[in-house]
Amino acid sequence: MTDSTGSVTPPPPIQSQAHDSYASPYYLGPNDQTNLILVSRPLTGATDFNSWHRSMSMALEGRNKLGFVDGTLPKPPDSDSDSALWSRANLMVSAWIMSSVSAEIHANLLYVKTARQMWQILLKCFQQQHAPRRFSLKRRMYALQQGSLDVTTFFNRLCALWEERKSLRSSPYCECGKCTCNVDNRWNDMFEEEFVMDFLFGLNDSYENIVDQILLIDPLPDLQKTFHLVNQHEHQRRIKAIPAMDNPTFQVSAQASKPSDLIAAVSGTLFKPKSKPLCTHCGMYGHTIHKCYKLHGYPPGYRSNSRNSDYKSVSATPLPKNLNQSKGTVAAVQSDSGLNSSSPSDNDLFSPQQLQKLYQMLGERLNISSPPTVSASGAPDKSGSYSGLHDWEG
Repeated sequence: MTDSTGSVTPPPPIQSQAHDSYASPYYLGPNDQTNLILVSRPLTGATDFNSWHRSMSMALEGRNKLGFVDGTLPKPPDSDSDSALWSRANLMVSAWIMSSVSAEIHANLLYVKTARQMWQILLKCFQQQHAPRRFSLKRRMYALQQGSLDVTTFFNRLCALWEERKSLRSSPYCECGKCTCNVDNRWNDMFEEEFVMDFLFGLNDSYENIVDQILLIDPLPDLQKTFHLVNQHEHQRRIKAIPAMDNPTFQVSAQASKPSDLIAAVSGTLFKPKSKPLCTHCGMYGHTIHKCYKLHGYPPGYRSNSRNSDYKSVSATPLPKNLNQSKGTVAAVQSDSGLNSSSPSDNDLFSPQQLQKLYQMLGERLNISSPPTVSASGAPDKSGSYSGLHDWEG
């Protein structure tokens, strides 16, 4: 701001913020109850102690109560005016610790007097040494693979192990204070590059193309950039996997092996071509035994489309009972173009002697007393009467 003379006027001083009540370690707010749970998961043993210890330390430090467990705020003498305040805050922190452990551990801490003693008991019972802990973390990281996980879930699980491992690793640092090469940052960059390699190594083989592209980048991108590239690649793959057309006309199921299933899939309806009925009496398609003319008789004025005109509109002679046992063979010789028609192409296949032998074999099979005879031309001899499959009348 400038005044009328053109000189710059300094801004008004900023008023000091209100006093922070938690600046005193003895302060307890209205929400600080004995049943308050400071961590999302209670302590169950050595396997989850490291994560529990980190979460509990952050929660206590946020309320300015970490000094009650790490020993930086010992109990004042009984004559001190803060002795009662310290005892009250110590009991509250002890209750928070007991509310953040399992029932089995809770019973072990019930009669411990101070929060500091509870903290030391938990450290002695469940804290692991750095070497076995680093070995366990390293083995879990190598065993962790993407598998059926998506990229985000795999990355978060790997990050949790990596951050825990990084908390156990002490980076070299300058002790003289005269170096200007930023050795701390360089060590952190080396650790992050190693983590990028672990992340790319754990991905599935389907991400081989994007992994090769990232490794060709010089310098190697940082962790966040690497995750962004892989996640973007996964998103593009999902988009390409969505079919371009949703019209059922073009969606032919790969499981439709039958021609009728393919027709129904292409048409987009439930239509399936019907199969023709088969007559168990004459062995011909297109009708059933209940409508077979050869069994029930031809209707008046019926004209057959076949070349044989010798059949008459009469009731058909009933066939023997054992006909159904050999209907496949009978149907082949019972059709209109079989016994009664003399197609040149069919007669040329067999000699009269072979046809006569065939009729005799069929007669024996169907229990026919006098099978028809074959003329010299190969056609059935109609001079006599015949009662069997059909009736030739002289």
